[in-house]
Amino acid sequence: MMDALPAVDFALKNLATGKYVEIHGHFDQGSDVTNMPTVYAEQLGVDLSREQSIDVETVGNRITGYLVNMEMEFGGAQFNAPVLFRDTSTGPLLGSDPILRNFTVVFEGGKVMFFPASGSQTVLSLKMLALRLATTLGAK
Repeated sequence: MMDALPAVDFALKNLATGKYVEIHGHFDQGSDVTNMPTVYAEQLGVDLSREQSIDVETVGNRITGYLVNMEMEFGGAQFNAPVLFRDTSTGPLLGSDPILRNFTVVFEGGKVMFFPASGSQTVLSLKMLALRLATTLGAK
């Protein structure tokens, strides 16, 4: 399944501790929320024992995790987004909701491209966006 999802690079920053982690994962257009293994919560200094657990319905499954608001960096933009930390062996999955609010996503010819959404309030670095514009499907 992971090979079918476009590879992306993004970063998360814990708003409370200031800890920052760069992440290589996959864009999961079928998931609204970014899903992260709990090991990343530890790296970001998030104490999950202090967070409220929630149950989430997925396709044919019910999972439990911890929803935490994080600062996200993607495509030269910074914005706040909820992140679901959960016990999983699945790698990081960048959810579609924060991306679709800030970018127009185009799938074409085996590539996925991210363009700043018109009317977005996000301040974009065009140089960083150009570097990440042509992320290909299955890139390693």
